[in-house]
Amino acid sequence: MKLKLFLFLFGISILTQAQDSLFHKNLVIVSFNPDMINNQAAKPMLQHSGMSYDEMVNFLNKEMTYYIGVAFQKIIKSFSLNTSLTTNTTEDLYTIWSLQNYFLSPIPKEQKRNVDPTSKLIGKKKPKHTGGEVVQNINSLKGNFLDSKIADKRTFMSITRKLHANFVLIINELDIKEDYSDPYAVGQNDYTRQLQIHFTLFNNKGENIAGNVATVDFSSKENDIKKVVEQYFPVAANKIKLFTSPYFQ
Repeated sequence: MKLKLFLFLFGISILTQAQDSLFHKNLVIVSFNPDMINNQAAKPMLQHSGMSYDEMVNFLNKEMTYYIGVAFQKIIKSFSLNTSLTTNTTEDLYTIWSLQNYFLSPIPKEQKRNVDPTSKLIGKKKPKHTGGEVVQNINSLKGNFLDSKIADKRTFMSITRKLHANFVLIINELDIKEDYSDPYAVGQNDYTRQLQIHFTLFNNKGENIAGNVATVDFSSKENDIKKVVEQYFPVAANKIKLFTSPYFQ
């Protein structure tokens, strides 16, 4: 009995030490480039909110990085460049965006069944956009997510040293897709939308450690941007945390 109690307490001690050790590490969260958004529900959402397009993009960007930071707060110290906009962090943000090269990667197998991303950038091609929104050709890219790599690791490392960052989580793209596969549901305005957040985790040397896409389904009847953010961003943020946290060890 004493041995079992000792092993139980020893196990708790080891777990606690492992969790505490992560608080000596820093995670920098980088929001998506404002060009890297594809919101197919933008028109009804803008009409409902009264926001301009740019206001909507900025709102989604700030709220997304906020909820990701909240999701990570119990396991690692995190810092968002997007929500700490000083002259220096703004420069770092734009520099990191400029260092990214986008490409498509297969979604990890355990996620494929529930995800249907249709990202569009391969290699170093830059997105076409109208008013800041990516314009995509409808091609079937099922089973892939928008990944990225760092073109200039030396510049990237100078930023991570300055920020004392051990890891950098970059949001590559935010999508809100609409499912038009059921004409009857579309006619009744009762079809599915899907929030997709494509992301890549880097170490402080600019090496791509892991990436994925977090998805959350919601109804086409929900056009209140604030409600979408409050209800579904925390769910997506938690999925990002669950996928990336094993790589912090």
